Amino acid sequence: MKRLWLLFSQVVTVLLAGWFVLAAMQPQWMKNLLGTSKPAASAASAPQVVHVSQSPPETLRNAARVAAPAVVSVITNPEEQA
Repeated sequence: MKRLWLLFSQVVTVLLAGWFVLAAMQPQWMKNLLGTSKPAASAASAPQVVHVSQSPPETLRNAARVAAPAVVSVITNPEEQA
């Protein structure tokens, strides 16, 4: 009985590992195999898309401009105690 359980657990482990590798490498195969489709997102929960120019000299500048509102700077002075 112990050998049967060991064989079963090894087979299940190998099959799960294969499933995860396949899902990581070819997710569209898994979607087709399972017949699942992605549900449509509502307009209220859809992320806001910001189009940035793809010209190489300005790529970093445009990315910084888009990300600037999210940047926070915290400066502390160790000499001041509140």
